[in-house]
Amino acid sequence: MQNFILFITCTLIWGGNYFATKYQYGVVASEYSVLFRLLIAFVLFLILNGMFKNTKKKLSFSDHSTLALFGTFSFSVNYILFYYAAGYLISSYIVIIFSVKSIISPILFSIIKRQKLSRNLIAGALISIVGVVFLLKDSFQNAHLSFYGIILALLGTVLTSIGDVFSMKNVEKDIPPIQANMWGLFYSILIMTFYTSIFIPQKITVISTVGSSYYLSLLYLAVFASFLAWLCFLNLIKRIGAANASYMVTLFPAVGIILSILFENLNITGNLIFGLCLQLIGSFIAFYRQIINSIQKFSTKKATIANVE
Repeated sequence: MQNFILFITCTLIWGGNYFATKYQYGVVASEYSVLFRLLIAFVLFLILNGMFKNTKKKLSFSDHSTLALFGTFSFSVNYILFYYAAGYLISSYIVIIFSVKSIISPILFSIIKRQKLSRNLIAGALISIVGVVFLLKDSFQNAHLSFYGIILALLGTVLTSIGDVFSMKNVEKDIPPIQANMWGLFYSILIMTFYTSIFIPQKITVISTVGSSYYLSLLYLAVFASFLAWLCFLNLIKRIGAANASYMVTLFPAVGIILSILFENLNITGNLIFGLCLQLIGSFIAFYRQIINSIQKFSTKKATIANVE
């Protein structure tokens, strides 16, 4: 039951991630919004890291190099691209494109580890891509979508998957997750501070002019999406493993589409329903063996508990 709660919490928070981003775009320069978000999340992880002194690792230069790359691709450059994409796309389309990460990341892992891609993964990836095409098809006719928005969201997704690769490197180096996130956020803040000071030199005049929706969305993105959901996700990885925990990405479009239907006037069409079904089916096929193994492990554990009782 606790695993289910953690899984659903992450899915709901991250599924609404890009809907909250819409309230950030155009109010303040996106680069500053990302920087504010990172600063808040970093302070929270800094406090949490200080509470677990016994779990810290003495980091080498090589560790910091990996952490810097992890922060670059997981918390800064990709965030900026998604914020830019929010200016062109409604939130559900960004979530739909981001869901392709569930296919891209395993492919990158296979390439780096020089492992042969399974037939299930290849077949599932192709079906998921067709599903994404159907999900986006109506948007061209309804003028909801921009080619630039697609490119930006795709680039952000690919960079996030690269960030997953460095996250995997952190695990291989036995860097504690909380410590890894804290340092990743620290390096991402350095990058964004440098970027804003050089390329976005205008003064910040938003503190007294923005509405409450901006602050509420900022708190949601920083506290819930960049801190709380990450804590739940890290806890979930310990319980069911990274591969099983990553299935939630396939559910993000469902959450994003519901929010867009309720608040962004997204029309329910045959293409939308068919595309979502294809995307879910493709993801299931790609991770079929892992899903079956997870169900078997859960059933075995449940049976063992019942016998003990």
